[in-house]
Amino acid sequence: MRLSILNRKTKKVIKTVNFLSDDIPAPIAHLGKIQTPEALRKDILAQQALKVVFPQSLYNYPYVVKQYTFNIHHAKGGATVPVIGYYLAKGMLDEIKNAPAGTVIEFTGIKATCPQCVTRDLPDLKIKIK
Repeated sequence: MRLSILNRKTKKVIKTVNFLSDDIPAPIAHLGKIQTPEALRKDILAQQALKVVFPQSLYNYPYVVKQYTFNIHHAKGGATVPVIGYYLAKGMLDEIKNAPAGTVIEFTGIKATCPQCVTRDLPDLKIKIK
């Protein structure tokens, strides 16, 4: 696509900008604003939901996480919780709060949908507690 900026009076082209399109990257899930595979416990507990993002892209179609399974296993115990929706439940936050540093939290079976598309399976998400 090409955009030309014209002078109103003279109709002369001031500047022309060329735009190129690229393929839309596959969507992935993030835990709130956390974008790294490791995060501090307080940062993890501050998040409220799983979000769908398109990495390294400004594309922003309204995908929403429909369901996922929360997994956490550590020496003090563990939990596997199937979740409908995208919010983190209080029980999950309690498990994260009680888990020792170095524990890996897994979100598996993530399914996302948008208003005019079919449900998509997203890659699993793993976050290590610092």
